[in-house]
Amino acid sequence: MLTLQIKRWGNSAAIRIPNSVLQQLAWSEGETLQAQVIDRKFIINKASSSVEIENELYQKIADAGVDVGELVNRVLTNAARTIETTKDEPAFTLEQLMKGYPDEIAELSDEDKSWLNMKPVGKESL
Repeated sequence: MLTLQIKRWGNSAAIRIPNSVLQQLAWSEGETLQAQVIDRKFIINKASSSVEIENELYQKIADAGVDVGELVNRVLTNAARTIETTKDEPAFTLEQLMKGYPDEIAELSDEDKSWLNMKPVGKESL
């Protein structure tokens, strides 16, 4: 674990990021980053790879015991390898996002399985 110290820089405070860390992250001086605070954690990402999630959804996922940051990173890392998007298209489909989601985390309950295996009872389209 890396230990950093907060230092005064004019009217602000700053931390220094060692070159070895910048290299591991593939970041360089002058890049634009985005930062957010979630559950008293300070999270920094490259501006182009940040993801916003509504607080209510984040809380539901976190309450289920899922590390939201790790989940988003896994999904985006896998999706970024295989998906090319344009501004007019949605960034990802649910199917594309789920490809990067580990199966062992998404275990279905017995109720979910029975619901998914039900035969149509009305005019549902399959």
